[in-house]
Amino acid sequence: MDSKKYTLMFRSADLKKLALLILSTFIAISANSQATFMPGYIIDLHGNTIQGLIDDAGEVENMKMCHFKATEDSEAVDYLPGAISAYRYDNSKFYETKSVDIEGRGYLVFAECLVKGVASLYYVRSEDFELYFMEKENSAIVPLTNEKKELMIDGNKTTVQSKSYIRMLKATFSDCYEIQASIDNVTLSHRSLKNITCKYNDCRDTGTPCITYDKGSRVRFRFGPVIGYSLNKFMLKGSEPFESFEFDNSNDPVVGLVVDLSSSRLGNVSIQFGTDFGFSDFTTTYDEKDPIYPLTTNSYTVYMEGTSMKFYTGAKYNFGRKRFKPNLGAGLMFSKYIQPDFWYEVETYVNDILTTTEEWYGDPVGNWLFGAYLQAGVDMDLGRKMVLFANVKGGFGTSNPKTLAGLNVDNEYEQIRVRYDMIPVTFSLGILF
Repeated sequence: MDSKKYTLMFRSADLKKLALLILSTFIAISANSQATFMPGYIIDLHGNTIQGLIDDAGEVENMKMCHFKATEDSEAVDYLPGAISAYRYDNSKFYETKSVDIEGRGYLVFAECLVKGVASLYYVRSEDFELYFMEKENSAIVPLTNEKKELMIDGNKTTVQSKSYIRMLKATFSDCYEIQASIDNVTLSHRSLKNITCKYNDCRDTGTPCITYDKGSRVRFRFGPVIGYSLNKFMLKGSEPFESFEFDNSNDPVVGLVVDLSSSRLGNVSIQFGTDFGFSDFTTTYDEKDPIYPLTTNSYTVYMEGTSMKFYTGAKYNFGRKRFKPNLGAGLMFSKYIQPDFWYEVETYVNDILTTTEEWYGDPVGNWLFGAYLQAGVDMDLGRKMVLFANVKGGFGTSNPKTLAGLNVDNEYEQIRVRYDMIPVTFSLGILF
């Protein structure tokens, strides 16, 4: 048993070193990574269109600066808002230089144009705020806001959303009676605002087509390392004596990878695939009195060790678009132990005197485990390319039953059916690039 404990300590220490190595390696790669340049064009202050490549630095950074180069081998040139009038990725997002007022302060930004027509819709986002605004031909910019306000209801002070953007839209689109009722159902989202803006442009029917941008056809791919700590509850179900084993929980450091796929079509939802590895160690003891011979006791000592390999696939929803984004997720979980070491010994005592010792080695956990998980966490944008995330994930999984030869309560070998359940709770920290 001492050699097993030594092996466990060695494997756990190696796993911690591996986690630090993976995390530091990815950070180093990110620090030296090249920008992601996509085909596109800029429009200078004289209205000239210049084709080239534009760095896709992320939603927030794209509104601060345009990183442009004429060819793949050219030096990149950085344009601030006002230095050019607009830029666009081919068949995708379009940004225009706009002056917007945020809480009494004027900002010059590259505003994302969602709809272009008689009425044009724009979107601006920074680390601290987001704003939609409308602009009609020869009219001032109309911000669409939803401030919180306090009301007294039954003597209690209650905070509610003002939905002032509904009033602003009705006033802006007052020359189109047909869509006034539809405005009451509009939400502050890309899809809803684009829909009502295009309805208004169609209603005016001036011959100017309603052009929508941000088609959402491009999927954004992120991946990165994960380190964490997992609390695992392990349970055997089936014939005795397995049913009576109550294992101590295993507390394991884990390392892994996560892949995140997002698109503007999905809004605040992203699809995630992840895997993690950890070394688990479960032990238990169990004493059973012989029902016929009360002076006889069977004493079980059970060990289970193995490298756990878990796979996750599911969806995550981010609340909001600011720098700090709480989120919830759910999905499917698949798990397997790689070359598990499972064994137990049975010592039989008569009048507290050891009479026999039997050992059993087998693999009741060789099958795959299938289940589901729930997740809660927070994402934090770091600079142009990275997202730091922390989350807690709880799951439940069970395996298909397995038939094997084991010792029964009379220390006789027989065919028994057994399956295993797992409840992992994992605290994770990682970076997406």
